[in-house]
Amino acid sequence: MDLTRSLRVLLAILLVAGVGSCTRETPPQDAPAQAEPVGPRIINVLPLATSVGVCRRVEIEVEFEGSLGDPFDRDDVCVWANVHTPSGRRERIDGFLYDRDAKRAQHVWRLRYAPRELGEHAYRVHVRTRHGQDATGPFRLDVLDDGALGFVRVSRADPTMFEHSRGRFFYPFGQNVCWAADYEHYFRTMRAYGANWVRIWMCPWNLWLEGPSGPGVYDLDAAKRLDRIVELAERYGLHIQLVFDYHEALDTDWEQNPYNVENGGPCAGPEQFWTSGQAKRLSKRRLDYIVARWGASENIFAWELFNEANLTRRADDRDVVAWHREMAAYLKRIDPYDHLVTTSTSGSKRDELTELWSLDEIDFTQSHLYGETIFDSVRRAWLARRTYNKPYFIGEFGRGGDAADEEVDPDGILLSAVLWLAATTPAAGNAMPWWWDTHIDPNDLYHRFAAVARFLDDEDRRGRRDEFLEHRVELSETEAVRVQVIANRTSALAYAYNAERIRSPDKASEHPAVPVPLTLEIGGLVSGTYRVELWHAETGQIAYELTARVFDGRLLIQLRASTEPLAVKATRVGKSPITIDLMRPDE
Repeated sequence: MDLTRSLRVLLAILLVAGVGSCTRETPPQDAPAQAEPVGPRIINVLPLATSVGVCRRVEIEVEFEGSLGDPFDRDDVCVWANVHTPSGRRERIDGFLYDRDAKRAQHVWRLRYAPRELGEHAYRVHVRTRHGQDATGPFRLDVLDDGALGFVRVSRADPTMFEHSRGRFFYPFGQNVCWAADYEHYFRTMRAYGANWVRIWMCPWNLWLEGPSGPGVYDLDAAKRLDRIVELAERYGLHIQLVFDYHEALDTDWEQNPYNVENGGPCAGPEQFWTSGQAKRLSKRRLDYIVARWGASENIFAWELFNEANLTRRADDRDVVAWHREMAAYLKRIDPYDHLVTTSTSGSKRDELTELWSLDEIDFTQSHLYGETIFDSVRRAWLARRTYNKPYFIGEFGRGGDAADEEVDPDGILLSAVLWLAATTPAAGNAMPWWWDTHIDPNDLYHRFAAVARFLDDEDRRGRRDEFLEHRVELSETEAVRVQVIANRTSALAYAYNAERIRSPDKASEHPAVPVPLTLEIGGLVSGTYRVELWHAETGQIAYELTARVFDGRLLIQLRASTEPLAVKATRVGKSPITIDLMRPDE
């Protein structure tokens, strides 16, 4: 009998038993003596590719053996790579527990990396536990240019707009699909109408990474579902705004919150979540895992720390603001890809927690707007947010806060109007509707998006310095045509509509958008020749095109009578746009 071989087999069995659980338990007093802890030894490093496009994700699988503790605690076990780029820069890329291999009774670890330089990269892989460390390499990675646009940033040239890291303008346009049984159905449909943005929640009924097993322990099945969603987003060209938490988790859903002391968490009440040191440490651990697993995708548009944080329970508003400052700063420190960071508040309490938008760590602002008079809210929300000199867009909107509120509008008249109203404000992105599964999809309202997408195609808003203008033409005591315009010295976009048609979509035929012909006058334009397009807004069809001359700074456009709203696009022909800011928007 080979005694040495038998001892090795016994040791292997003990090691496997030591890594089979993600939580640490105290052994009973009469438990047999445990094997001496063993330091890590890397067995294999398996790059899933040896070449990759710049800003594209590459995955590297790491196999190692040794005694482990909590695989989600980097003080217990940490896997990372040190990367040397062609320019001489050094990057650290943290790994994560990808899966548990039941057949081999061991953990599966991965690294995900998105290089931002062309040329040959070299990297070494490291593993450290409480019992030692090991390293191997170097390995080579060849990085090519396959046309990737890069990660989305705040524009360097215009701090109120977005752009890709490789220079192309990015205007978020899409919808909330915060949970869904079939994301591919939505993504395929959204891509067809021209979307590039989607907002997704992590919550108990969707992608609940941390919850069933208590704080600091992550559901790997939920993580794999999000892997597939990110891959689908990459395939369909959508950029995900990933929401980490939601307001009811610290209110009506506190009973199932993993941070609740009843569930093994550190907090006796939801108010303590914002201030507990242990809760903050666990929150940062979760951020570590999220960034390591999904940060390398250029189709992650932004991290959203909380949905409607002002609706949560807290002892003091300052606690929420301080927590956001700390978590956002931590995200920026650990994220090698510099994803945008944001949060959100509800429109129902619009004056609460406005301090969040002033934080340097929050990259862009949002509004959530609901109500049948939302046509008034769009303007007010933009005026309130523009003071922060950051990108801004409407992250949620709807006729009301209940799905039944939308039933009066199966044709999506309000949906269409808000998309157009957002397009004719100087916002960095469009308005993103709620009720994707109860209103938009069942009524097949995607053509409403397609109309606006065609109108905005190839528009670059960086440096436009648009002025925001409104005019109201009273036709009777109850009827008026409203015209909303953004214009600079060389171009203008306008939208003409009837607010009563939006307020009462079931009586839309009684409220034509433009009942009589009108003349639209836009002033302050540079002299020259302008190409003018007039669109039927709801169908997205061009009614007519013409060429007009501007001699005295005024452009006159004849609006024909129309049942549906009208949109206008006027662009100076010839030289590049002149961006001279001579006016200030109305207060």
